[in-house]
Amino acid sequence: MMKKKSLLRINLFAALILIIVASGCEKPKDGDDGVNGINGTNGVDGLNGQDANAFCKTCHNEANWTAVQNQLAASKHGYAANLANEGQQRDCAPCHSAQGYLETMATGLDTPAVNHLVGTTWTDSYIGNYSLTCNVCHSFHGTLDQADFPNYAPNAVPPFKSKFNKNIVLDLGTSNVCIRCHQNRPNTSVTFGGVTVNLDTMYNNYLYSSDSVKIVSSRYGGHHGPQAQLKAGVGMGDYEIPGVAYVNSTGHANLSCGDCHVLSTANNTDSTGGHYYKLKNLRTGNENISKCLSCHPTATSQDMNGVQTTVRGLLQAIEAKGILNHWLIATPGYTNDYGGHSNGMIIGKNGTGNATAANPRTVTAKQAAAIFIFCVCRDDMSYGVHNSKYIQALLTNALAAL
Repeated sequence: MMKKKSLLRINLFAALILIIVASGCEKPKDGDDGVNGINGTNGVDGLNGQDANAFCKTCHNEANWTAVQNQLAASKHGYAANLANEGQQRDCAPCHSAQGYLETMATGLDTPAVNHLVGTTWTDSYIGNYSLTCNVCHSFHGTLDQADFPNYAPNAVPPFKSKFNKNIVLDLGTSNVCIRCHQNRPNTSVTFGGVTVNLDTMYNNYLYSSDSVKIVSSRYGGHHGPQAQLKAGVGMGDYEIPGVAYVNSTGHANLSCGDCHVLSTANNTDSTGGHYYKLKNLRTGNENISKCLSCHPTATSQDMNGVQTTVRGLLQAIEAKGILNHWLIATPGYTNDYGGHSNGMIIGKNGTGNATAANPRTVTAKQAAAIFIFCVCRDDMSYGVHNSKYIQALLTNALAAL
């Protein structure tokens, strides 16, 4: 009986505690709403924008986009066959494929991470693409402020180290998007004692020596896009053979590549201008001088002040030395763009066959440097327009060295 009374007292006490706690946690009532304030003053209406039908369609119209696509497809930059081989190899992909270019832009490296030959996943998204696509060169739109138009927003590419000589930084502003590819590649076609050497960095003053070296490739030179070094006038390093002083022309210094080479889609003749990129049709010889006329209103060709005539003459003189000394060969019935008669392939020992590791062309280091300068200025194909004083100095000193 004692136990039951104790339990009853405990239960009553617990119930009392619950009642006290519950009554203490009750939420207070909300207060009454306040009186609404006075409305603010209406803002001032902004200016009406321009009708998109008048503004955007300046570029975004069927005729314009069809022209861009057709011109790109007909250009070397849109040459889909680049993707069949070069575009899928690490060393070539940064310039021979859109994907390779964009990857190296993102990583800052000179090459993609791996090869992308047939059978890899990257190839599946690659086939049918051009070596250039719109997003390689353009960021659409970067700005939509009408005051900034016409604005085709070329991609901003920061200064970068030259592939040819890592001690040289290239920076041509808005042209950087182009010269990431249009630059000399490293010189890997000369051996000394069986070891591949870069003449201007391997040995102190070795470039100007009379020691023998071997050219082991018929395609000796800076590859086919050396425009960056020549336009910048700083990129040839110690390949600047002493002689005539090296100075830069200033007339075209402030022009970007696109100012001359990417004219409006309608401003083209005979597959030049627009997104054809080239300014001369090598098959017909017709030139596009539309941009030239803005500064040279009486121009009838790109040969302003005879600069191209002078540079072509220097190339022909060096080529004649090459034919005489059997490192070049004249091709019967053939005339190249600068007026010479060689196909430009370096010939091996004894003047026979193309130069290879097994059939090298032996010359002095100084001669090898002069031949390299010849190849670079020949492949530039502006014949002085990109930087007339610098290019003439390079060729004059190369000719003297031979």
